[in-house]
Amino acid sequence: MRNVLSLIILYVLQISLCLLQISLCVLQISLCVLQISLCVLQISLCVLQISLCVLQISLCVLQISLCVLQISLCVLQILIMSSTLTHSRN
Repeated sequence: MRNVLSLIILYVLQISLCLLQISLCVLQISLCVLQISLCVLQISLCVLQISLCVLQISLCVLQISLCVLQISLCVLQILIMSSTLTHSRN
């Protein structure tokens, strides 16, 4: 009877150890999933930063284009006024 009881205790201990190992594996898998999620989040943030930089560059190019347009309009006005003055003298 004592041998049977010892065997049962050993069996229960083995099952407990197996359950502990399974729990540790589940924990490791959970940590890996968390790490992957953090990496994906970092990549998403980097993509967002790049997108914002591209937007800023686009806005700067637009501002420069508007400035060039304003300068061109000013030059055109000066040319028109100059032409008008020249014609009025003649």
